[in-house]
Amino acid sequence: VEAGKVIHADTEGSNVLTAQWARDFKDVSVDPYEGKYDGAEHSITVKGTIAGDSIKYSIDGGNTWSSDKPSYKDVKTANNGKYDIKVKVSSGEESVILDSYVKIVPRSIKMISGSASKEYDGTPLTKKDVTESGDGFVKGEGAAYDVTGTITNVGKVDNKFTYTLNEGTKAKNYEITTEEGTLEVTPLDTEVIVTITEHSGEYEYDGTEKTVKGYDVSIDNDKYTKDDFTFDGNDIVKATDAGTYDMELAAKDFTNTNENFSKVTFKIVDGQLKIKKKAVEFTGESASKVYNGAIQEITGITEAGLLKGHDYSGLKYSAKGKDVNEYDGAD
Repeated sequence: VEAGKVIHADTEGSNVLTAQWARDFKDVSVDPYEGKYDGAEHSITVKGTIAGDSIKYSIDGGNTWSSDKPSYKDVKTANNGKYDIKVKVSSGEESVILDSYVKIVPRSIKMISGSASKEYDGTPLTKKDVTESGDGFVKGEGAAYDVTGTITNVGKVDNKFTYTLNEGTKAKNYEITTEEGTLEVTPLDTEVIVTITEHSGEYEYDGTEKTVKGYDVSIDNDKYTKDDFTFDGNDIVKATDAGTYDMELAAKDFTNTNENFSKVTFKIVDGQLKIKKKAVEFTGESASKVYNGAIQEITGITEAGLLKGHDYSGLKYSAKGKDVNEYDGAD
């Protein structure tokens, strides 16, 4: 029977009954929305309405109402992340108010800077890559990275980086964690040969002390320098008398102090101090004599080159004869 239609309870009588139907809202419900941020607008879903129903919404706790259905796309940081919405479904003078909400949760993103390693080569090690794992950024959003990690010498460091969200990318829509990779430089495993060539010197004996000092260094790797090792020995040789004297450096006198190189070998090329004997010339006396019938003799010796203060002994010379002639001397 249609609402408001007059019906007769007793067709023979005069009683008249009037029926008025009321809207039953028991089938009306509102589904909230919960989901991860995806860059799209989302709203509640009203179910169970029928033709003629009026639907209005309030986002201020029921103070004001609008027929415009509210929608949201960004994460809300307050109220446990919920956008509260009241829904009023009306039919005539009857209505029902239901509570619902939209809750958008952040996307999870983990940013990880790259890792790398190499043997020491004297140049900086860097790794500019940053990878993203987890839910990822929605299309059209993202971040720019500034990776600053670097290492040159042997060791290990974190591959530090910072990020800047692109324009239009809101931090509240993402739950971002970062992880730094590692950069490691290991010692050079190739052998480095350091050749130590002792200085040499050669002198003629002159009665004074002679000295040879120091050494030359040559290295077969241009990344390794004289500043990369220490010396704890005696690189001086001194002598006065004629002879040959060794400096006698040893590999153990040299110590590698650069941890970038794991195999450093010191090779010694010997140097010497040589003092040559001074040349001294002794000359027997020469003379001319007048024949006198007797044996005549000369014994004088002249020296040249003997140092002042030095003398000689045990050297004898004699040239003698009786008759007219030339006679050679003998010692």
